Amino acid sequence: MQLIVLGMHRSGTSVLARLLNLMGVYFGPEGISTGANEENPKGFWERKDVRQLNDNVLHAVGCDWNRVLELDVAALPKAVLDDFNKRASKLVLELDGHRPWLLKEPRLCLLLPLWRRFLEVPVGIHIYRNPVEVASSLHKRNKIPVPAGLGLWERYVRSALDASADMPRVVVSHRQLMQEPLDAVTRLAQDLELAGVPGLRMPSPREIEAFVQTDLYRERDSRQDLQVYAKAPQLALFRTLEAGKLPGPRNKPGAYTALAEYEAALPPLQPPSNEVKVTETSQGTLQGQLALREQEIKFVRELSSKYEADLKQRDAWLVRMEESQKQAQQEFQQARERISSLEPGIRARDERIKVLEAAHTADRDEVAKLQAGIRARDERIKVLEAAHSADREQIGKLEPGIRARDERIKVLEAAHSADREQIGKLEPGIRARDERIKVLEAAHEQDRAEVARLTGELRSGTAALERATGELAAARAAALELEAEIHKRDERIHAAGFQAEAARESVARLELGVQKRTAQLEILEKEATVLRAQYAKSEQAAAAARVQAEQALEAARVQAEQTLEAARVQAEQTLQAAKLRLKEKNEALTRQIQAITGELGGLRTQLKAKDTAMRELRELLRTREHENGLVAAARLKVERTLETRYAEIAKLSELVIARDQELARSAQELEASERKLQKQHQVSVQLENELAGIRRSRAFRVLNRVQSMSGRLGLSRKPLALLSHDATLLRQSDVFDSAWYLAQYRDVADSGIDPIEHFLRFGASELRNPGPGFDTAGYLKRNPDVSDSGLNPLLHYITHGKSEGRSPK
Repeated sequence: MQLIVLGMHRSGTSVLARLLNLMGVYFGPEGISTGANEENPKGFWERKDVRQLNDNVLHAVGCDWNRVLELDVAALPKAVLDDFNKRASKLVLELDGHRPWLLKEPRLCLLLPLWRRFLEVPVGIHIYRNPVEVASSLHKRNKIPVPAGLGLWERYVRSALDASADMPRVVVSHRQLMQEPLDAVTRLAQDLELAGVPGLRMPSPREIEAFVQTDLYRERDSRQDLQVYAKAPQLALFRTLEAGKLPGPRNKPGAYTALAEYEAALPPLQPPSNEVKVTETSQGTLQGQLALREQEIKFVRELSSKYEADLKQRDAWLVRMEESQKQAQQEFQQARERISSLEPGIRARDERIKVLEAAHTADRDEVAKLQAGIRARDERIKVLEAAHSADREQIGKLEPGIRARDERIKVLEAAHSADREQIGKLEPGIRARDERIKVLEAAHEQDRAEVARLTGELRSGTAALERATGELAAARAAALELEAEIHKRDERIHAAGFQAEAARESVARLELGVQKRTAQLEILEKEATVLRAQYAKSEQAAAAARVQAEQALEAARVQAEQTLEAARVQAEQTLQAAKLRLKEKNEALTRQIQAITGELGGLRTQLKAKDTAMRELRELLRTREHENGLVAAARLKVERTLETRYAEIAKLSELVIARDQELARSAQELEASERKLQKQHQVSVQLENELAGIRRSRAFRVLNRVQSMSGRLGLSRKPLALLSHDATLLRQSDVFDSAWYLAQYRDVADSGIDPIEHFLRFGASELRNPGPGFDTAGYLKRNPDVSDSGLNPLLHYITHGKSEGRSPK
């Protein structure tokens, strides 16, 4: 940066220039200053060449520092301008090798338009002092009337404001600088940084207090003799400037009257003829050039003397210098290589960070979706839980009825069991009765068959008797002969009668046996068998008797017929009575069987009714069991649904936890990457600071000065290998425009320096732009990390800034 101190004489410009120098701003080589005197024991901090150049211009047109009303910068002679331009451009070019630098010379307030064309990135630093105090100081030093001094102050101030209208401005208060120097310097450093001048050092309080001495602040507006100027119009302009505002145009035509009267009272300057004037101008120009050459020669001689004094150590020093240079080059190359090796990792980390950020965003979206799904499922679970609660309430309402039905079923089942037990108990008796009835019916049928058989046999016996009667009739004759024998056999017939009686008793027993059911019938059957055997025997006996009684004739036949008839009738009566009794017994048994059958039918009807009731109960039980099954199925379904939901919630929770863990790991990786990147950035900054330290080192400055002197003396020189890598980068980029750079900066074109080398050595630090597409000052201002690191802004943009998305303008 190019700092131009603008202020009226006696306004503290010298103090301000020295403070800027303490802050690291370059002033000039040794011996270039005008020195100090009694009125300014701390030094004026003005360059002799700048003072002489300004005086030459003023004197060439008949003006001086206190004779300014006739000065018209726009109407200067061409010869004066050409001489000024040539000398000023060379001076500025020399200063540009040490940016930031400063120029302090009060006449710059008047002649800044001439200097402005050579300034690329100027910053105007205005210092204002109360005009009454300035005029009083001028009156004391130069016998200038106070009113004229006020007008002179206004002319200087307004000229400086007009000439610096397009420049960044920093305003300093003279009173604050003298009374509160620490605060004033702190504010100055802050304002300069805002104006695009970063990196200045803050002087220590001891340095500031040692230079700023308040006892030199002698002329003050509070003096009683200066109160007469308390209403001077220049004070209004001063207060406007102190408030940080710009003044309006000068609208009072008599503002410079006192100054004009003062200038008119000065000894007149005899205007020379054109030839003499040109000669004087040329002579002044030549004198200025000669003075400049003398300063340069003096500077070169001083350097030569210094080099000659160190001639004995020159070789060793050059060896050390070369070694230092090689070491610096190696360190620089190593730093470049380290930076280059770190760049892929940094870019990979950047890509990884972008991927992680994208994954983090996607995970957040996925988590949001999962949370939305969880909320929806929670709502569904709430609905299901409400339905489950309603089902439970319904089940609770149904359970009393179910329990009552269960109790009723238990009672009916108990009654059914009791009925079954009763039926079980009755069934053996019923089955026994059925069997007994079947047996009685079979015996009855057998009795009927036996009676029928006996009746047949009786009829057969009757027929036999009839046949025997016929035989007896035929054998009547023989019967008589046999009467005796018949008499003998009467006993036998009597015995047969007894046997018939026994048969009747057997029939009676048979009836009794019928009444005594099956056992008695069996006995009757046995007796009937015996009777039939006896009857057969009796028939045999009768046959024998008939054979024997053939001789008994008619008497025995009649008696026998009567006896047989009586026996037959009695037997028929006995059989008939037996049949009647058997019939009655059968009827009684039938009635008993019918009664038992009716009772059994009632029991069966009752059993059927109970079976129907049991079937109804079973159906009701099955219905209830079905309802219970449905309720249990619904409950199971709800429970399974809840289990499924809980399982899903558990899975979602696990997924969310896994996502959170993954995000935490990603965040840790990102944090680790950021720490590593920050560490690498610190290493890079450290390397760049080391590189900047190397560039600021005395060896590097001496080498730079030697190369500069070699170039100035016309010696051929090669670009340092240190710059070859950077120069290659600039040549390969589309940002640096060599033609534009030479056209824009004529001093570079005039010097013959390679534009890329000039930009790498001086241009970047002087905030020159490498092309129309890159703003050096703006880039440093927008990126304070680059400014703090001391890196070349264009190189940083090519190697880092462009990929990081930083703007070049």
